[in-house]
Amino acid sequence: MKKGRDTDNLRLEIWRRYVNCMSKLTNHVKDRIISKKSILCIGLDPVLPNIRDKYVIPEKYLKYSSESDIMLNFCLDIIDFTSDYAVAYKVNLNYVFDFTKNYHKKLVDYIHKHDCIAILDLKFNDIEDTAYVAIHHIAECNYDIITFNPLLGNLCNIVKICKDVGIKIRNVEVGVLSLVLTSNPDAVKYQKYVKMSEKPLYVLFTEEVKRCDALGCVVGATGHVTSEDIKTIRNIIGDDKIILFPGIGVQGGDIEKVVKNGGKLILINVGRDIIYSENPREKARQYLEMLRKYYNFNELF
Repeated sequence: MKKGRDTDNLRLEIWRRYVNCMSKLTNHVKDRIISKKSILCIGLDPVLPNIRDKYVIPEKYLKYSSESDIMLNFCLDIIDFTSDYAVAYKVNLNYVFDFTKNYHKKLVDYIHKHDCIAILDLKFNDIEDTAYVAIHHIAECNYDIITFNPLLGNLCNIVKICKDVGIKIRNVEVGVLSLVLTSNPDAVKYQKYVKMSEKPLYVLFTEEVKRCDALGCVVGATGHVTSEDIKTIRNIIGDDKIILFPGIGVQGGDIEKVVKNGGKLILINVGRDIIYSENPREKARQYLEMLRKYYNFNELF
């Protein structure tokens, strides 16, 4: 009898730990926004000069012996220059394809050292067995959040895996931000015009974020995403979910639109316009000043 009670108590303790950890990451993001008075997320998209002509790593970094070292040191400097103004850094996996796990760990550790959130932008999705292995590696790198592609389905399974594996490895979930209405021009054709059950696809994706208890979603800041679209998404997911807005800067997204309609729990991503400017620190400061024109940090949560 005692053994049965002990088992029940152990299960209850595991469940309590699980429930507490579910909100820990959201609270951590809130704390960063409050303490740093910022909602700026900076995209780390390092590109070697031999790949394209514009928006590339400066020549001074080519002294390092490997491509990974060139990209890593560039990213570390960007963090040094800009972390006073940022609350998060978004690492696009396509740009750091050359990285081993150790390089990812070094980058994430440096982001955390500067009191910021580490987001891995890989637009992930796969079957459960494969997803479990991938999330295990991501959690070992200590990324806080991943982006997710909802077109294959599986959101509820991926959220559960990210919570289970994250708590096991790093004592807190790996958050999932699901793409619902993206910044690329073709998004409107599929995510707004295509309908199922008489609802636009982006609305169905957003409803899944709520139903599966994902950390939040990704919504573009560019022209085809309207103020009403953003309000619809926020109304569906509620005030306790995060919205990450890419598309500001080079892509021409509208800061006022997203900040005024996105709610309080938002992250505004700027990449190339900051990291490849002549003075990344000053550029980050300027973007934060623009954000503060529309976001009231005196009325938080």
